[in-house]
Amino acid sequence: MLVFEDMNCHLSSGWWGRCLGTANNTRLLDSVSGRGPTAIMGPCGAGKSTLLKTLALVRTGARSEGSVSYCGTPVTNDVFKTHMAFVPQHDHFQSVDTVREKLQSTADLVMKASAMEKREAVSRVLDLMGLASVADKRICDWKGDPVLSGGEQKKLSIAIALLYRPSVLFVDEPTTSLDSAAAANVMQLLRRATEDNGTATVLTIHQPTEDMLNSFSDILVLCKGGRVAFRGTGPEMAEYCSEVVNPDSPVVHQQPPAEHMMQLVSDDPDGMAERWRTRHRAPETIDPTDLPVAPPRPGALAQTWYLLHRQVRHAAFDRTLYLGRIATFQAATIIFAGIYHSAWERTQDQVTQRMFLSMWFMGLPTVLSVTVVHTLNHEAIELKRELHNGFYGAESYLVANTLTQIPSMCVMAIASIGVAGFWMADFDPHAFGPMFVVFVASFWCFENMAQMFALIPSRIIGMLLYIVWWFVCWFFGCVFIRERDIDWPLKAFVYILPFRWAIASVVRLAIGDGDYAGAAAADNEPEYVCSGNQDICYGRTGEQVLRSLARQWPTFAPKDNNWTEVGYLVCIALGFKLVFSLLFVYVTRPASPPRTPGKRQARDRGLSVRGLRRDSARESAV
Repeated sequence: MLVFEDMNCHLSSGWWGRCLGTANNTRLLDSVSGRGPTAIMGPCGAGKSTLLKTLALVRTGARSEGSVSYCGTPVTNDVFKTHMAFVPQHDHFQSVDTVREKLQSTADLVMKASAMEKREAVSRVLDLMGLASVADKRICDWKGDPVLSGGEQKKLSIAIALLYRPSVLFVDEPTTSLDSAAAANVMQLLRRATEDNGTATVLTIHQPTEDMLNSFSDILVLCKGGRVAFRGTGPEMAEYCSEVVNPDSPVVHQQPPAEHMMQLVSDDPDGMAERWRTRHRAPETIDPTDLPVAPPRPGALAQTWYLLHRQVRHAAFDRTLYLGRIATFQAATIIFAGIYHSAWERTQDQVTQRMFLSMWFMGLPTVLSVTVVHTLNHEAIELKRELHNGFYGAESYLVANTLTQIPSMCVMAIASIGVAGFWMADFDPHAFGPMFVVFVASFWCFENMAQMFALIPSRIIGMLLYIVWWFVCWFFGCVFIRERDIDWPLKAFVYILPFRWAIASVVRLAIGDGDYAGAAAADNEPEYVCSGNQDICYGRTGEQVLRSLARQWPTFAPKDNNWTEVGYLVCIALGFKLVFSLLFVYVTRPASPPRTPGKRQARDRGLSVRGLRRDSARESAV
């Protein structure tokens, strides 16, 4: 049994509010006590979702106090992930999987069983939640728009949580945005599924129908300020409402109990809260019991393998994250190669054009990686829910994500330079291998940067910041300003950002070792001579051309090999991957359990709840 006592929640503006003179300390919950299973009712702003999220250890940005226990054991993050699951109010799906594929991948992650047992569990949940008719229907189309109806998405969210086989299921507003028929259907299926699974449900609901109300074994009504206005069963609510007003009033007999209660707590929240506080019965201590045995879960290695399989499948079907970028990279570089068609020839007047063409081959694909911010930002909502419910660990996702990235970067590199660079622009074929490695390492750098910005809650702001960051990288690539002209500490950006190393390597490889028309060999320095009608003369060989370019751009000075730059790029990519990993773990972390108030705070608040005597006989789930 889930028991919560003296739950208090405050939303504080913090130290910055005090500094600005706008300090605020809003009370969201006021000494709320109860037990699960229960249905939490109340008008908008009464604190229903705040209470549910606090019990489910979901971050709300508020400071919470109180006691939450399950079978007498305090609810910690480990206890929650082992025995409980949370279904949010709004369903977010970015998956191109079918309903069956989504449930099957979830079963792989949370069930340590044979393939046959997993398929049977999926089929059973499909039947329980009424999803069998849409089992082979895709959740979203290739654009990311939902294909399922609102009711079907809600059923799928609940079905995913039920596969985890939790002992307690928290569901936030399961009837939101649904018509009355769909809402009744979802509630009926939810009750049937949880009873079949032996799962206790704690849910929030705004205003249930009379049939729904009577099906709840326990109802907790909150009013403005997060205060308790009633707690009991549906019939007890009807009786209590008749006590509050004149029993002979026609309102008592005309209005359903739930509607009548909502009207009372909306019209007189202070009076209803005070009336309940002064009349509720004395509590009784509930004896603790042993925690139920949790179903076996797959190990971290197995979960990493299943996540890798899921990532590869999504990469193959997602037209935005990988396939779309690959096609766009190739099209963009081919277009620029066509615009710079004069640079295909190795002549003196086309040296700088050839240099800029190779730079665009690197710059265009990396700026287009802004699509990663868009896609991952939406996907992160679903990832947070899965991680919060303990479906897998953050390390399993990060490893699977990294293993998916590398092959994708390889394909993108080939798409960027294969046709445009080595077929159209006539790059040196011997330079393909080194240039391919440089492009893979560079793309990986910007992929990890984009993932960092994808963790910003606002998708638009994340995309804008990535574009700004790309321009910063481009500026400190030592092409538009020389390295020696940049002062410290800004010079640090030259070394920790990828374009300084990537552009230098790509330009060296693009210039190549071939001969350039318009210059002939000479015995004296600079070992070449140009014809009299040449206004520009860089050199006869690629090395001589690079020396000439280095007079204006020192980073293009010729070197024996480019592996030093590749090493720097790999280190930079690993650094940004580490930063992304730390940020990912931070933003997906669960909330800490509510703090237990001190003795003085407990005495001042009148802490008196130690059990729930009049409800101990009702053990049935919602």
